[in-house]
Amino acid sequence: EEASRTAAGLAADGFLKRDTLKEFQVEAFMQLIRSLLIARRETEAIQLIQQKFKEVPAYEQQFRQLTGEVFAAWSTRLRTNAGRTSEDIQQALAAVSQAVIAAPTSPAVTKELVALAGVSEISDETLDEHLTKALDAGVSPGVIHFIQGTRCLSRNPPDIEAGLQHLRIADTHNPGMPG
Repeated sequence: EEASRTAAGLAADGFLKRDTLKEFQVEAFMQLIRSLLIARRETEAIQLIQQKFKEVPAYEQQFRQLTGEVFAAWSTRLRTNAGRTSEDIQQALAAVSQAVIAAPTSPAVTKELVALAGVSEISDETLDEHLTKALDAGVSPGVIHFIQGTRCLSRNPPDIEAGLQHLRIADTHNPGMPG
């Protein structure tokens, strides 16, 4: 893994050199962002996307989507760290919140939001706060209620009545949500 991160970092540095010499090319920019993600240089990736957005506003939708995906990937890395800490979880929550703001309908963002909702270190109050923000940002109410229903059913002991109520609402908004 360390060798992969080093190689990705070198590739990103190469892309950065070329990017300053050439006109903007979407494919090369995407490769640069992927390389930065593998190298765990997420902050730099976000800064570059924001910079390119100012320089090339015609790609606003793609840049918003890419921003959401970078924040979602960052959250995933923090959430899945082998020795994750409560600070990692708080940073993952912050990252997924930024992802939701940037790209609320992105499947990658929704997937990470659902995965993060299952983390036991997150209190119900904190999760509800973040889910409310996600709902306000435009995440489907069906997804939000699916997360809440799943969370209710995974409690010890499970809150079956509340869980089923949320799942029914989720199915109303998104018929055919995962069974």
